[in-house]
Amino acid sequence: MASLGLGVGGPLSLGLGTVLASEHLVASLRGLSVPSDDVLRCAPLCMANLGAVRHAPLACEANLDLADAAEAQEELRSMEARAPGMCTLVDCTPIGCGRDPVALLQLARNCRRVQVVCSTGYPSEAHGLPGWVRTASDEEIARPMLRELSEGVEESRIRVGAITAAVSAPTPTPLELKLLRAAAIASRRSLAPVFVQLPALEQPADEAVAQTLAELEAAGASPGRVCLVLAGLSLAACARRPDALCAALSRGTFACICGLGMPDVWLPARRDVERGPVRLPHDGEIADTVRALLAAGHGSQLVLSTGVRLRLQRERYGGGGYGHCRDFFAPLLRAGGVDDEALRAMTERNAARLLCWWQPPPPAGRTMVRWTCEWCRASYDGPLHEHDRLPEDQRFLEKLGFRYCATECLAQHRLTGFQPHA
Repeated sequence: MASLGLGVGGPLSLGLGTVLASEHLVASLRGLSVPSDDVLRCAPLCMANLGAVRHAPLACEANLDLADAAEAQEELRSMEARAPGMCTLVDCTPIGCGRDPVALLQLARNCRRVQVVCSTGYPSEAHGLPGWVRTASDEEIARPMLRELSEGVEESRIRVGAITAAVSAPTPTPLELKLLRAAAIASRRSLAPVFVQLPALEQPADEAVAQTLAELEAAGASPGRVCLVLAGLSLAACARRPDALCAALSRGTFACICGLGMPDVWLPARRDVERGPVRLPHDGEIADTVRALLAAGHGSQLVLSTGVRLRLQRERYGGGGYGHCRDFFAPLLRAGGVDDEALRAMTERNAARLLCWWQPPPPAGRTMVRWTCEWCRASYDGPLHEHDRLPEDQRFLEKLGFRYCATECLAQHRLTGFQPHA
């Protein structure tokens, strides 16, 4: 039986359509904020301060707060209105960062052609983690993730279809390494994919890529079940020296290229260092990186996603919205010589290979009873409960408490006035 993806409402349709594999629909990412003056930190996101926020996007807490489900619904409806096809969107918000499975389910129900996947897992240490995680073992951390993957989220039983993890520095902290191992255990036992957000990096990304993958594989994760999420500075670092990334892709690991649609956004190079901001790569530079990876033969392992993490990326605030990858970035790649087959692989098929891991449980055994046609006396085995009936089961008719295997038997018995038939 073919494996399926799991959305918030249950199994996904077989045709996932365009897949956006690393997005935030409903989230609170205030843990990413950096020190700033109180005016910008506490200011609402509005037209008057968009310029200031673009040059200090992590200094404005409102820019990191994507908790408004109504705003997310408006964005999805706008995306849906611009294209007729199906779209599957993975919300990679981890536990403790404003993840709201109930809101995600409602968003999916209010859309006609958008399927939503909820994630399980924990953020990087920089975001803040629940206290119990620090003293728990790898197995103890993996247990809640496995429960959500197999049973759903707590009382709501809303289904989860992916695992998310993150590291916050070129060298992951001991706690982040433990979280990576727990994610690997959950992936090994469930076959669900692990999406790992790499940190913002100024230096080449070799160390972060190598150590992250080594920890995951040592704990049993299959390379083909791991996707490195590259956005902004982490993507730029991999582009400058791609050896480690290319080696990972050659072994079956996936890379999700995102962080699209932010040409004028600047970030501090490091949260703990006071220095001038650095500009995030714009779509043209990201397209160059994608083409280089395609030329190196890695097209089967690349996944494209807009990567909405800031409200600045939403249409309401001048961004391209969740559909930016499909509506603007894909045409940019096509204009640069990328053919439609490669685009379909990066926007549909590759992500579908990652997301389709779930096997429906086998049907429960049926309770069977033997019955006999009142006229011809032929005997058959059939289910006790009507809802267990299969197309191949013997059909029957009933009249006055008698059961018949065919209309002819009923007709013959009627001629006798329904007298008992020997």
